[in-house]
Amino acid sequence: MERKLELKENDYKSLLEMLHTYEKNLKLNETNVSNTIKHMGYLETQENLIRELGETESKLFKNTKDVEANNKKLREYTQLKKIPTYYMKVI
Repeated sequence: MERKLELKENDYKSLLEMLHTYEKNLKLNETNVSNTIKHMGYLETQENLIRELGETESKLFKNTKDVEANNKKLREYTQLKKIPTYYMKVI
């Protein structure tokens, strides 16, 4: 009877060791998955920032061109205001 009990204890010890090994491996896998998910989130954020930066630069370029065109018109109107009105009637 004692021998059977020792055999069962040894079986349980080996099962416990296997369980601990499995749990350690599982924890490592969870850590790897967690790190992977964090990295994927970082990459997604980075891609979004790059896309937004491109959109912002595009809008800035367009607005700069609009400002240049408006400044050119403003200079033309300013030059026209300098011409006396009696010349405007002739022209």
